[in-house]
Amino acid sequence: MGKVRICPLCREPVDAFYTHVLNAHGTEVLERALKGEIRPVEVEGEASKPSPARVTVYYDGACEPRNPGGVATYGFVVYVDGKKVGEGRGLAMAEPWSNKSSNNVAEYSAMINAFKWLIENGYRGADVLVKGDSQLSIRQMQGMYEVRAPRIVPLYQEAKRLAAAFRRVRFQWVPREENGEADMLSELALRDYWREYKAEKAKEIKPEEVEPLSGLKFRVRHYIVDLEKYTCDCPDYRRANSNPRLRVKLPCKHILAAESAARQLEACWDVKGRT
Repeated sequence: MGKVRICPLCREPVDAFYTHVLNAHGTEVLERALKGEIRPVEVEGEASKPSPARVTVYYDGACEPRNPGGVATYGFVVYVDGKKVGEGRGLAMAEPWSNKSSNNVAEYSAMINAFKWLIENGYRGADVLVKGDSQLSIRQMQGMYEVRAPRIVPLYQEAKRLAAAFRRVRFQWVPREENGEADMLSELALRDYWREYKAEKAKEIKPEEVEPLSGLKFRVRHYIVDLEKYTCDCPDYRRANSNPRLRVKLPCKHILAAESAARQLEACWDVKGRT
């Protein structure tokens, strides 16, 4: 059995040592390796050991319609050996509309919930690569940035505690364009909340205040709702959807009232069609 070169930092078998150090540990560690401060170790038979599952987590958070002080939500996606195995979304670990609700809280909530998902689903001890487009949370978890904000400190500590359950955890910043799935999940979580948030207000609108127009258009009170485009010309809708980066549209009470009327009309036509 021949000797195998092992990275002394993560105990991974390596062929191209410097390339591995750069990809796995970053430029600062690579500089130390180039200076000779870190060298590969030769061992017997290490390559014959089975490799742990390679897990990649994408995470993201959002806080709308204002940051801070809006509604913070999160999303994450899990891949194992290149295959998608799970995802999650929900409200961040902060009361909506409170001063503790922020984008950074949402980002850490995504990371924490992703770690919990991995542990609950049997990936304790895995090799985990965490990818996100939040430079702050990534750099803080890498130890490059200090953690000072009082509302972030306990979330950072919880993330570090959960990360200790895995064989190795690496953190990598990616541009927003490469984090589309997690980003969309955080927006869908926001829409989930928004529908419930506006549902009670929609009950205030009486059936006679909803007038069907052509196609999927309705006049709700004195506003025009287009369910096909999912738009309303009321100020509340414009405020909620003022961020051009949002890919989902958040409903106002007029849209929800129009949706209810559309369902009733559809049911009515269905009954007529069967009689």
